[in-house]
Amino acid sequence: MRPRSANEWRDFWRDGGERELHAQLEELAPYSVRIATLLGSNAPERALVAELGRIREHELNAAPDPGRDAEIAARVYAWFESASLARSNASRMSASSSSISDVLRSVDQTSSRDPQRRT
Repeated sequence: MRPRSANEWRDFWRDGGERELHAQLEELAPYSVRIATLLGSNAPERALVAELGRIREHELNAAPDPGRDAEIAARVYAWFESASLARSNASRMSASSSSISDVLRSVDQTSSRDPQRRT
């Protein structure tokens, strides 16, 4: 599951996503914002390959290396799917824990106000 809301997206990148993507891109890391934009728009892996090729050719003025671009794109795509799912699950678990804590706190406050409800 990918981050869906603007807040989830911002939290994902702030909480390590930007740093991790940068590490995945190696020599193309200075252009991570362009790749992040594609990831956020649910672009397919082939779009990442194409963008990496454009960066390599036009920004780095390097010879085309479609094999290397495909390798990096596959790694980035797999990382993003895995990282966004892990963070989404962690976020849900945190929200569930908060909800349970809120319910328990509410029950405790209600019990302390009404001695007959205590067990």
